Amino acid sequence: MRLRLFAVVPAALGAVALGPNLVGAEEAVMTPPAAQTTPIQPPVGGIENVEVRGTVPDMMAGTWLMIQSIKPHDDYVNSWTLYRIEHTGKAWAMHQLVGTPPPALADAIKQANDAGKVLEMTPELLQQVATMANSLHPPRSEEANREYVFATPDQLPPEQQKNPVIQKSKLTLGVATISPSSTGANNYIFQDMQPDRLSGPMQAGVVARPAGLPPVPFAVDGIFTMYRLDKK
Repeated sequence: MRLRLFAVVPAALGAVALGPNLVGAEEAVMTPPAAQTTPIQPPVGGIENVEVRGTVPDMMAGTWLMIQSIKPHDDYVNSWTLYRIEHTGKAWAMHQLVGTPPPALADAIKQANDAGKVLEMTPELLQQVATMANSLHPPRSEEANREYVFATPDQLPPEQQKNPVIQKSKLTLGVATISPSSTGANNYIFQDMQPDRLSGPMQAGVVARPAGLPPVPFAVDGIFTMYRLDKK
């Protein structure tokens, strides 16, 4: 089943119509009730805003490796992102960390992509990523700004709560990346939430803005898995 929707649409996307224009005219954009946005200023990098609609489980706090496995055609294409998620009370902060991955991770992703399969992390590989995590840093401010929206299913509009994908979910996360050349919006639907591993379906979307040309929308479905790097 194709996801065919964006569970949350961060406000920074503004007039970019990510529903009918990006993921099919038959689906409407999910627009949960307005909620207060808490600006987060990381020690280095651009502004990362976090918005919470509902209650985010405390277990989300930590350092996580996310493996995204999108399926543009018949085969999967894997990539990695590393996040540090923190909270004090109801205030949450989320930072994407960037840097050079360990060679073993780059090799594992290449092998999985060559085979068109979903990358499954091994304990040994996770340990190598955890070791290098401290050397990563937030993106520089000129690279991109990001908005994160956590939303529980009960905070979505009633008509969207009827969607089978949402009915199986425990939490949703929308991530918008805003740069001069494009606006990206990824949706992550958390269906399995274990202390050290989170997973579910996802959709990756982008609206490119090539110079002198109309915006070019694109979206593709897939699955994601997040692995905890800081063991509790």
